Amino acid sequence: MSILEPTIVEATTNTVTVVVTNNYDTISVVQPQFQSVVVRDSVIRGPEGPQGPSGPAAFEAYAQANAAYAKANAPITVKEVHTSNNAVVNTFSSINTLQFDSDSGMAVVDESSNTVTIKLNSTFKTWNIDGNTGLVAFGLDTVNFISANGIALSANNLSSPKTFKIDAPDLPNKLNVAGGTITGSLNVDQDLSVSGNISVAGNLTIGNQTTDTINVVADFSSNLIPDVTQQFNLGSAEKEWKELHVQTAEVNGNLTVAGTMITHDIIPDANITYDIGTANARFRDLYLSNSSIYLGDAQIFSNGESIVVSSSTGANIEINALSQTVNTTYLNANVLYTGPIATTFNVFTTTSNDPVIVDSFLSSEYTTVKYIIQAKSIEGVHACELFCMHDGVGTYLTEFATLLTSHTLGVYNMNLEAGLVKLIFEPYNPDNNIITIKLVRQAITL
Repeated sequence: MSILEPTIVEATTNTVTVVVTNNYDTISVVQPQFQSVVVRDSVIRGPEGPQGPSGPAAFEAYAQANAAYAKANAPITVKEVHTSNNAVVNTFSSINTLQFDSDSGMAVVDESSNTVTIKLNSTFKTWNIDGNTGLVAFGLDTVNFISANGIALSANNLSSPKTFKIDAPDLPNKLNVAGGTITGSLNVDQDLSVSGNISVAGNLTIGNQTTDTINVVADFSSNLIPDVTQQFNLGSAEKEWKELHVQTAEVNGNLTVAGTMITHDIIPDANITYDIGTANARFRDLYLSNSSIYLGDAQIFSNGESIVVSSSTGANIEINALSQTVNTTYLNANVLYTGPIATTFNVFTTTSNDPVIVDSFLSSEYTTVKYIIQAKSIEGVHACELFCMHDGVGTYLTEFATLLTSHTLGVYNMNLEAGLVKLIFEPYNPDNNIITIKLVRQAITL
């Protein structure tokens, strides 16, 4: 006898409990009393009887279950085919796991209850046109590109990678924009012809190198004003404009004129305001006809061989270089004429007792000179003649023909220093009166 693993159950009316051991080698049938507790398999096992034949339905169900289990756990074979002709392209065997690539447009959706849904999206699901949603692709949608006027589309399905080309064959030669607006940059590699008006709202740059040229046939109907004052040039030293035709020209800086013919009068816009040259920047030569030069109220003109200086009172000085003569009806200070004898007129004033230089000349210009001098103050008149000479080392002076109305107003000396001969007047002026000195110097030219 043997006691199997007991199973405790509650008996019910008109029931029979069949207990099968774990290894299917013993079947026990008991008839318990109602509401009694039975310890199954606690019976004494008798001799094992012969086993009856198995029913056909049980074997068939068992076989189908085993086959289903085998198929459920067996590897699968995956084939890649063309849907147009069912031709197999690739075959993959012994596959236990299927994976779906989301980057290729595959989506796996968990539907719960141990169920998933495989969805096929598109890598280019949404096509945005000019920033707005234009096309949304689903599954095997077809996108059709349609060429517009002047646009050529082409595709190469045999190249690797496959190509799609957008071409505008007429754009390099002609671009027609009727009533439209081009936003962004427009690059033109060849000629650009515009039959209407051009308006540029921003900056305009013409050319990218100095060999580029601009040909203007039309007329300017507005001012031509630089962006920054006194910053840009019109022409250069190497590339000059040929002719400049203007009505009024205002020059704030320097004006350089070379080889220019003037065909009109040069008239300043204000009287006695502007100069021609300066004390340190002088013009070299001045070529004039015999017309007059007006210096203040004086007039200088030529009457042939002579130069005539005329005052507003009608007094004239006529200088003839050919005859080496001076005809005068009026002479004033600081006048010089030259011939065999150079004559100079000067006027000086002093109120001190200190020596004053009243005349000077280079020792290389003259050797012998003669002075006629008049010194005048409220105390009287002092007139004299001086005869002077130098030898390049020292000076020699003699005073003669001296005339005095009361007393001497001073004495005259001469010295030679650094090649300059000086005539010095040493006044006698204890009261510091105004002394006016007028002199005429005649010098023998070397």
